[in-house]
Amino acid sequence: PGRRLLIGGMALPFLIPVYVSAIAWIDLLGTNGLAHRALASLFGLDWNLPSIYTPCGAILVSAFAYYPVVALTTGLALRRFDRRLEEAARLAVSRRQALCGIILPLLAPSIAGGTLIVFLLALVGFSAPSLLQVNTYPVESFTLFNAFYDFSAATAHALPLVACGALAFGLAYLGRRGAWLTGAARRAANHEAGDGLAPPPLVKWFAGVGVWTLVLASAVAPLATLVWRSLPFTSYLEVWVTARDEILTTVVVGVGSATAITPLAFMLTYWGRASSAFASLRLLGLITFLISGPVLGVTLIAIWNRPGLASWVYAVSYTHLTLPTNREV
Repeated sequence: PGRRLLIGGMALPFLIPVYVSAIAWIDLLGTNGLAHRALASLFGLDWNLPSIYTPCGAILVSAFAYYPVVALTTGLALRRFDRRLEEAARLAVSRRQALCGIILPLLAPSIAGGTLIVFLLALVGFSAPSLLQVNTYPVESFTLFNAFYDFSAATAHALPLVACGALAFGLAYLGRRGAWLTGAARRAANHEAGDGLAPPPLVKWFAGVGVWTLVLASAVAPLATLVWRSLPFTSYLEVWVTARDEILTTVVVGVGSATAITPLAFMLTYWGRASSAFASLRLLGLITFLISGPVLGVTLIAIWNRPGLASWVYAVSYTHLTLPTNREV
């Protein structure tokens, strides 16, 4: 029920940076958070909610922030899924056997790919654990960068993360060969006509409640908390007045980055199907997933922050794109 609206709801976590989502969950489930005060005011009891400043809290925030990745890869695989395979299987076996023997083996590579991306993002992420006071390995590496300015030690601390991520990626890549989708034209299934593939109504509504609960918990709750904290609405006008130049620069950088990298990524992936050399370059491009943000940032500084042609990176300016001030108007 409401599956079209559900697609948009599942995309909402992409609009919230992980550290902002962590701040929202702290405001919601913290010691003096909104949920704690709401329970106290409604029931008159000083209930102690489970602390969010734990590894379980970091898992909660990361899972809610990254689960759309798995949903996206699985959804793309389902769009290429030939439902005639499921129909043929249902002629001989039960629904559960068709799910375990046909559907899941065909979708497993896409599900595993999304899971691998989430694992790599959570492995090198440090913003949410640091806000939740959870000392993960990337947090230790970032502390060496930020507090002690020990770049060599911080980089050395990050190497085990690279090795761990490379091992996980290698195992996933070696296990990719297996079931494959047919690539046949997608036939729209008329569940309402009773084609035998539609689940019972009770199962549909139970699944609907489950997925909508996930969307409400992962997207609507933190967004509502952020909006509540940002009141009154005049604060948005203040943001535009004080940070409009930065907002415009951010949009330009985002559009420019997407425009520049999309043709390159397309050619690298397309040519990688026919050339082993380009396929190897495509695999090397995934190394950035294995490197934490501070290590990658300091590495780029070490490469580009030097006299000569390399300094052009710091010379690019977007001042000609900024809006005029009130005095200029």
